[in-house]
Formats: sequence, structure tokens, C-alpha cells
Amino acid sequence: MILQLSQIAEVRPGFPFRSSVESDPAGDALVVQLRDVSREGGPNWPALLRTRLSGRKPFPFLQDDDILLSIRGGKYFAVHLAQVPEPAVAAPHFFVLRAGPAVLPAFLAWQLNYGPVQTYFQQVQAGSLQLGLRRQDVEEAPVAVPPRERQACLAALAGNIRRQQDIFRQQIANADRLLHGLAASLHDQERKDA
Repeated sequence: MILQLSQIAEVRPGFPFRSSVESDPAGDALVVQLRDVSREGGPNWPALLRTRLSGRKPFPFLQDDDILLSIRGGKYFAVHLAQVPEPAVAAPHFFVLRAGPAVLPAFLAWQLNYGPVQTYFQQVQAGSLQLGLRRQDVEEAPVAVPPRERQACLAALAGNIRRQQDIFRQQIANADRLLHGLAASLHDQERKDA
């Protein structure tokens, strides 16, 4: 069955920073910013900025199995946070999704990244200077919700394919380094022979 996202998940905005995020090594939370997250690898936890939070309490810390949905810039991607290693909040460039009992978080994140949902995001994006998604549009996103067993199978398949893609990317990078090394070696050899 096809349901609206708001029927199967809570959608809330990222932490409302009033100004730029200030680094504070003794701060109480990490901040997940768009520059620190990739669709394939999720957050680069060791590289995240630590800050001191102010504002409303209790703070809306990220939890295991939350999903981050990037909402700015015309490229919208979801990242499943299987484990959140320490207190962290999402920057305002994300919506934080918390899946309800009808849907597996890994499955939901996968579905948000592909097919009809991505087409929907491209159709509803708004903005003249910077494209983005509105909360209402995200909440109304159409999501297919098959039985949980099928969700688990599809999420596992997507995870396996993602791991294969990581291996291919590493092999391509290694081959590229080899070609650069060969070209440099050729130039060095030709200089010596000249």
C-alpha cells in the first residue's frame, strides 16, 4: 500500500541554531552538517564539529535508527543512522525522520533515495535562489509499505549492493592512482634518459 510519509514516520526539523555553529571542544553535542554526510557513507562521525547547545531543553538528540533527510540544494538524500555513537543533533539543512512500527528505518531510507519518491521531491522542490523541500511536502511524500518481511529483504539487498558499489569505487580509485603513478614514472624515466 502507498501511504504518506507522515503516516509512518515522525518528521521534525534539525536543531534551530540561531547563528553559525561555533566549535567548542568541551561542548555537549556533535553537529551533523551537510558537508559531513554522504549518501553512501552517512556521517563522518570523527570529523563532526562539537558545540555547546543553547535553547530549548531537552535537546532533540539523534537516536539510533533515525533517518536524516537532506532538504537543501536540489539533491535530496536520506541516510539511516544505525548507531549514533554519542549525543548529536542535525543541522537545519536536514529533517530528522523517526520511523513508526509499520516500517523498517533502513528500508525507509532506501526508498527515499530512489524511484518515485525522488521524482516527487524534484516535482515539489521550491525556491528561487536555493532549492529546497518544505516540511509539508516531505510529510506528504508517497511511500510504498509492503509487509515487514519484504522490507527486510529489500533493505538487505540494498545494503549488499551498496557494499559492492563501495568496493567498485575503491577499485576505480586504486586504478586511477596506478595510472597517475605510471605517468609520473614515465616522465621521470624520460628525463633521466634525455
